[in-house]
Amino acid sequence: MKMPKYEKNCYTLSVAMTCGSDGYSKLNKLDESFVGTNSYMGIAYFWDHEVKHTMRDMTPKFRKIIHDALILNDIQPKNDGFGGKYFETTDDVYRIINAVLKKYKPTDWEYYSFREPFYYHYRKVSNG
Repeated sequence: MKMPKYEKNCYTLSVAMTCGSDGYSKLNKLDESFVGTNSYMGIAYFWDHEVKHTMRDMTPKFRKIIHDALILNDIQPKNDGFGGKYFETTDDVYRIINAVLKKYKPTDWEYYSFREPFYYHYRKVSNG
């Protein structure tokens, strides 16, 4: 399994926006167009229903690292039928998410809400 090379300056993005502005929605729309590319910033959703409870609570940094690992491992996003893309949850996707989160060990402060680490919540996958 290939893992992205973590470089802090490539996985840290600070954005300041005025309350009530539409900046976030515009940034999210732009990032949606980047799903499946190296330009993905970690803002837009790229996952399906099976992993939504954990992935939506991750910070953009961990979303980007997981997204980049999926790309490195030649996992291609699917079209959602509405002009967007997402990665279907398969055993390979579970393995990659678990490996990324075990390797970088996010702390409670790196979740949007406080939960146990991802790999405690998900099914065991076969090694085949």
